[in-house]
Amino acid sequence: GIATPEAIRIASLHVKSGNNLNSALGIETLRSMIPIMNAEIATAKGEWGAAVHLFDSHIDSFVKDGQARLTGKLYALRAWCKSNLKDLAGAQADLEYSLRESVGTVDFDDLAIMRCRLASVYQAIGDQNQAEVQRGLARSALDALGNQQAAARLALQAVEFNLPKK
Repeated sequence: GIATPEAIRIASLHVKSGNNLNSALGIETLRSMIPIMNAEIATAKGEWGAAVHLFDSHIDSFVKDGQARLTGKLYALRAWCKSNLKDLAGAQADLEYSLRESVGTVDFDDLAIMRCRLASVYQAIGDQNQAEVQRGLARSALDALGNQQAAARLALQAVEFNLPKK
């Protein structure tokens, strides 16, 4: 679905903050990340054409900047945008590319987003079986993310417990 206005506002502020930090420090590390983040925000706002344009213009530089592990998710997002624009052939091509490029995707949150968007694209192109498979994979990734976060909380609590008391 589409994100809430408040979630979009907060995400936009984070992108602006990152861009401001990048400028203030005179560093280029976020040069390709900011446009990709803006593409993700445009996607969340349902601005399909703007999102596709941003993805088209910046995915390659993002990959060159060392972010190839996110290519599968980005092409899934672009496929979803294209399916919402009724460009089903373009959506199908991006879906297939997303699946090929997702091998290096290791973060459960990125996998969940990717699989959820692929499910929506499969549904749009009429493949209900694959849509259900992708929804199941998205749920599995979300479950794994929850387990990972719970384990991290427990580890942090153990560290906190063992810190000297004041």
